[in-house]
Amino acid sequence: MKVLKNKTIQLVASAFAILIFGIFMGYQLSNANIKKIQGYLFNAVSHATSSNATNSNATNSNATNSNATNSNATNSNATNSNATNSNATNANASSANYLSTDNILYLVSFKIISTNVVAGEKVFLDFTTAGACLNGMMITFKDKINNDAFTATVRSIDDNPYIVLPSNLLPTSYEVTDILLTAKNSDNTTFSRIYSSDMGTSGIYWNFTDKINITTSETSVPIVLSGLGIEPKSGKVGERINLNLNVSEIVKSAKLIFKGTDNSQLVIYPKRDVNKWYFEIPSTASKGIYSLQSATFSSDSNTKIYSVDGANGSEMYNFDVTLEVVDVVSNVYIYNNEDISNDIIVNLYNSADGAEITINADSNTLITEEIFNAIKGKNKKLVINSNDNQIIFNGNNIIDSKTIDATINVDSIKDNDDINKLIDSGVVIRFADNGTLPGEATVRIKSTDEMDRILQNEKIYVYYFNDGENKFQLIATNIEKTEDGYYEFEITHNSDYVLVNKEIDRKLVVLGDDNIVRFQRSTIVNLLLIGMGIIIVIGVSIIIILLKNKNQKQQTTKK
Repeated sequence: MKVLKNKTIQLVASAFAILIFGIFMGYQLSNANIKKIQGYLFNAVSHATSSNATNSNATNSNATNSNATNSNATNSNATNSNATNSNATNANASSANYLSTDNILYLVSFKIISTNVVAGEKVFLDFTTAGACLNGMMITFKDKINNDAFTATVRSIDDNPYIVLPSNLLPTSYEVTDILLTAKNSDNTTFSRIYSSDMGTSGIYWNFTDKINITTSETSVPIVLSGLGIEPKSGKVGERINLNLNVSEIVKSAKLIFKGTDNSQLVIYPKRDVNKWYFEIPSTASKGIYSLQSATFSSDSNTKIYSVDGANGSEMYNFDVTLEVVDVVSNVYIYNNEDISNDIIVNLYNSADGAEITINADSNTLITEEIFNAIKGKNKKLVINSNDNQIIFNGNNIIDSKTIDATINVDSIKDNDDINKLIDSGVVIRFADNGTLPGEATVRIKSTDEMDRILQNEKIYVYYFNDGENKFQLIATNIEKTEDGYYEFEITHNSDYVLVNKEIDRKLVVLGDDNIVRFQRSTIVNLLLIGMGIIIVIGVSIIIILLKNKNQKQQTTKK
């Protein structure tokens, strides 16, 4: 009896342990992860998606601290050799190969309908995709002559899709270089795929031939430069250099191109601190003297390029500006996003604990999955500069690395028809359609004169706008502007957010549950794991009853 009792206790304890383990694993394993494995296996057999042309061969598996050297994380295994026309082109991504399932997404065709347009106008598109449910699309255009680029979000994606061109584009031709697709799985999780014309990237190669020819609006106001200087005229990598700028119009963004004595090029994207312009010397700079060759300025309605030679449609300007880089600091990580290479990714993987990485995404706004993998699970800080705004991630908070578009648009509520029907005053922060972010992020929105006028420098409330229900969800209260002129708040997904200086009517506010794990949200995999534990408990109970009955019969027989 004692032996039987001990065995029974052991069986019951084991059953409950398995049950608890099943529940734990059920909540830890998401359906997205299971489907991701399914998608990668499917693609590995007969398709050319991320399994053989993107992140799976240039991320943690072969570029971590233990083996993240140039020998296995450079062009030899992450560029043309396995992501070229032979295995990732339009030819083998035809509709015959598609399977409608989660974590699989294909661009079948793409075409720009109107190619000769005025800056600020709509451009309509014709495209098809296959696989999971498409819920977002971003297109990157680049002027190959002046190296100017912009990213536009596709609107009305299900019905007559189009993009709205920025009103300050240069009057030149822009070619499509990248398309970021985001899709939604059956459990409402999101993932992304990048198609790129650059075979050296981790995106799926696509031979884009579409371009748009831009003419400037007749109502645009010209930008006149009357003076430009820097102070101090020398510094180390990462140090701050102030920019003295005199222009006729309010400039929203600027780009400076310096040329070194060794003919190397140094691209700078200045930022504003209150009313002062400045920049930090990027990590791509070498020791030496650089002279300013060109400066590009953008206002709300126009863009103007000044250069020392007046080439490519720019206006000639005699710059007398030199910058001396006196030292290169090894533990400083400041890069322009377009300069990110495999070697830089390796450096970010191997950066020391506590490293702060700054990525300027003014030109190229797509932050790749590899950058997030480089900080995932580590005490590293990633600061993404998107013009004057910032998105900040901590590596310890990264849950699911993914490529995101760092575009941030700031508008008055009066310019948003949907929200303006509900509330009449405030500021709308519109992010790209990234869905759930790789992890919790701190957003820093630079206050402008227009924002100060609307918010009146008071403590503000931050709400997420649920466009499906036309309701708002409270995110943060009593947010004050920082000393350097930013509003800061935390988010976990990209949508439209509003900043207001008073509470929104409670009738328009819903309680959020984004951070609550609900049993109803468990997927089939989760339920199976839990069910296994329950079945084992039932089985053990039956065995106990049978053994108990058998023991009673034996005792009765002996009597």
